[in-house]
Amino acid sequence: IIASNIGGIPEIIRHGTSGLLFERNDHTKICYNTAKLLTNRDLYNDLARNSKIFVNKINWKKSGNKITKIFYE
Repeated sequence: IIASNIGGIPEIIRHGTSGLLFERNDHTKICYNTAKLLTNRDLYNDLARNSKIFVNKINWKKSGNKITKIFYE
């Protein structure tokens, strides 16, 4: 995962652990991170594995209920 380092994204994606983050509008870093993933298979596999572990720990029903509650407030 390559994502911008804004809003709540850094709470979900840990730079270097479950993805690669870049500052908003930093086009150079977007390209760098993309090239890094395309050329480093070990990093790619590590990030993919760690992302799956993180996602499997989430209680999706509880998260959905929180989002619904916020939406209706």
